[in-house]
Amino acid sequence: YFQVESEVGTGSVFTLCLPALIGREAKLIKDDNRLQLRNLRNEFSGKRILYAEDINENQKAMQGILHQLGFDIIPAYNGKEAYEKFKMYPGLNIIITDLRMPIMGGQELIEKIRNYEKRNFLQKTPILVITGDPSENEKFQCINILKANDFINKPVPFGELYQALSKLLLRRISLTSQNSTDSIDEFGVFILEDDKLVSMIYNQFILALSGVPIQTYSIQEAKEVFLKKFQGLKCIIVDHDLPDGYGNQFVQFVRKFEAEYKDPISPLVVISISSRSIEERRRLYKNLGITKFLEKPIQKKAFQEAIRQYINKQIIEKGNK
Repeated sequence: YFQVESEVGTGSVFTLCLPALIGREAKLIKDDNRLQLRNLRNEFSGKRILYAEDINENQKAMQGILHQLGFDIIPAYNGKEAYEKFKMYPGLNIIITDLRMPIMGGQELIEKIRNYEKRNFLQKTPILVITGDPSENEKFQCINILKANDFINKPVPFGELYQALSKLLLRRISLTSQNSTDSIDEFGVFILEDDKLVSMIYNQFILALSGVPIQTYSIQEAKEVFLKKFQGLKCIIVDHDLPDGYGNQFVQFVRKFEAEYKDPISPLVVISISSRSIEERRRLYKNLGITKFLEKPIQKKAFQEAIRQYINKQIIEKGNK
């Protein structure tokens, strides 16, 4: 993950944490992540973000991350400059703003943008607020009064940033192309994948199908989250090799829960995705009712077709009962 901590008059701390791997495993993961990052860039390529932030170090750090994801960045160093650039560049995909800036702050900027859109009968541009130590009142004002779309505290977790950008971008696209043939009825997809970059790729693929992704990174976390969220789920995506065990252990937990639940429930669609061969996983997952086996590195088309095929089948079967 990547994060930035900054204090006025003192300086900034940039932290980048990467897993240490050796040998063939490192090469396989490196090659896989390169492919996944290319997929990310394809999703975001050419999309424009207006980024308002007065601290130069924060600007450079965020621009580096957003460029890496494929975005085109329009920087602004205060709210007034951001507002002028907003009017200069119609059709922006997302606006990211800090709250505390000189000349004009983030709240005034959001208010001016929303008023301008209203006066000119424009579609609302998704706005993401990123700021340090916000008060509850500031959050309430931005989201409920000024109608910003999302709020992230500094330092910014990369996964949280990515997820917010994905949702805001998808919202922008869906408002301008309501007749997309890619989407199906909204449904929950549970992801158990310890590689956060790969998990974020799955997240993007699921959002494009109008799914609601729920990301977990270990078996223990997955069990706890599953018990809270299972009622909205239609599908589980599970990796095999995890930091605290193997994917088939979690699937066994799910199948046992389904069998013992007080009310009859249909078995969830389970898609196994791993670098291990399909033959090996068929043996490991025997009698666990795996719906589909896919091999890494995963391709967007194969991933989405697997989900669409089995979710649509599940919806049809439910309607026929």
